[in-house]
Amino acid sequence: MEQRPNSEQPSLNPLDKAKDVASGVAHPVDTTKDLVGEADRGRSARTPAIAITGISLVLGVIFAVVVAVALVLYFAFGGK
Repeated sequence: MEQRPNSEQPSLNPLDKAKDVASGVAHPVDTTKDLVGEADRGRSARTPAIAITGISLVLGVIFAVVVAVALVLYFAFGGK
C-alpha cells in the first residue's frame, strides 16, 4: 500500500480518505490503538475530539449500568 508523504496530516484526496475509512473498518483494534497513541502525543487537531469521545463512551457505559441496576431494583422491590 502506498503511503502518503506525511501520514500525520489528513489527505484531501477522496481516494485516500476512503482508504483510511476502509482500513479503520478492517482493523478496529489497531485503529483504536492508533487513536490512543495519537491522543497521547497530543499534536493532532483531532486530539480533543478523540479524548471527548473516549470519555463520553466510558461515561455512557457507566450510566447504562447504573440505570439497569436501578430499574432491576425498582421492579424487584415493588415498583408499579
